[in-house]
Amino acid sequence: MKEKTGQLFKAVGKKIKNFMTPARYIVLGFLGVIAVGTILLVLPFSSASGKTIGFVPALFTSTTAVCVTGLTVIDPATQLSIFGQIVVLLLIQIGGLGFMTTTTFMFMLVGKKISLKERMTIQESLDQDSLKGVVKLTKRIIAFTFIFEGFGTLMLMTRLVPALGARGIYVSLFTAVSSFCNAGIDIMGKDYGAFSSISAFSHDPVVLITVMVLIISGGLGFLVFNDILRKKRNRPLRLHTRVSLSMTAILLVVGAAVILGIEWNNPGTLGPMDWGDKVLNAFFQSTTARTAGWTSINQANLTDGAKVATMVLMFVGACPASTGGGVKTTTFFVMIMLFASVFRGRDEVVVGKETINTRTIKRAAVVTTAYFLGSFAQALIIWATEAAYGVRLSVIDSMYEAFSAFGTVGVSAGLTTSLHTPALITLCFSMFIGRLGPLTIGTALLNTKKQSANIKYPDAKILIG
Repeated sequence: MKEKTGQLFKAVGKKIKNFMTPARYIVLGFLGVIAVGTILLVLPFSSASGKTIGFVPALFTSTTAVCVTGLTVIDPATQLSIFGQIVVLLLIQIGGLGFMTTTTFMFMLVGKKISLKERMTIQESLDQDSLKGVVKLTKRIIAFTFIFEGFGTLMLMTRLVPALGARGIYVSLFTAVSSFCNAGIDIMGKDYGAFSSISAFSHDPVVLITVMVLIISGGLGFLVFNDILRKKRNRPLRLHTRVSLSMTAILLVVGAAVILGIEWNNPGTLGPMDWGDKVLNAFFQSTTARTAGWTSINQANLTDGAKVATMVLMFVGACPASTGGGVKTTTFFVMIMLFASVFRGRDEVVVGKETINTRTIKRAAVVTTAYFLGSFAQALIIWATEAAYGVRLSVIDSMYEAFSAFGTVGVSAGLTTSLHTPALITLCFSMFIGRLGPLTIGTALLNTKKQSANIKYPDAKILIG
């Protein structure tokens, strides 16, 4: 009997081991962190009032923190206790680093050896082509994170400590972590008004520029900084790094110019500011729109044109292997080059003297399509579910909320706190898919296996366009 039981457990264990692919480890890991966060936040002592905030607000807050989005249905500063705020801070840090990076860091602290399976999962989470050096890269990621967050904390303290006293140290740390992780969740509501984000500092260049530097640094991705360090040893920058840096600069400048032009005389946003503050806040809006979630101007007061421009930035997002979301700058670049190659009549997508392989192009097309359709589907769901409750939302605001969730951005035109439970639950799904990416989710669900390279099917012809 004992022998049969042992064989049964062994067989079950083998099936579980075979089932747990790297993609599934990542998905289940993030789900586990969200679940633990929800349980902790729903406890009465996580609330400032001593009464539970409720399951749905706890689930939504945990999801938005782990997925480093920033959409909130509660104000953390006024509705959560210090314990609840620290839980949110830890969830943001885990979400920003990534589940496997955090797990690897914990293993390193206790001296546990990283297994081959764990290395493969790290490889999947960081989108690396090889297992070589993934643990070393993880160590650098952790070092980069703490260095930038430490720098940000010190810079913000120069402004927040004089304004808030000793509490300014805590607020500076929270703001720095939330900024670098591209979360945009704040605890300034207690001092400057609930859901005020960073608007109290819309005229303070030190605070805004510090937050922008943290957002951009986290959004560039750890691989970019790793490659820049390698460049010091006379190695050329990789195409990934060159594209990430150039696209980030282009989107930042073009986005700021468009927003500045549209909102220059808008009395609800940039209108009352002097020209210096207008330029600074336009750049801040362009920066935060690409997945950060901080707001220095009221998003509800933006013109429809500025909202559309912001949605484009949300859609593109940050860079791969970063703390940000969106389709990613490199994906957007590959799609632009694909368009260019088709219009030029070329069969290959060439950048400089390098050819983008077919696998990369297919992945870029899948990601772009999935994000585009997913965002529009989410917008339709928000509009339809709220209509069922007798609430008529504008289409543009529904799309703004949807693109913000799917791109893990976190800016809102003021809808989030008024949405009903069905819409909030679907937003949780969108934030989760947006954080992990449709490729990881799809691989985890379908567990697709590569077909043998020896199998070749006849070409099929289908009319396009």
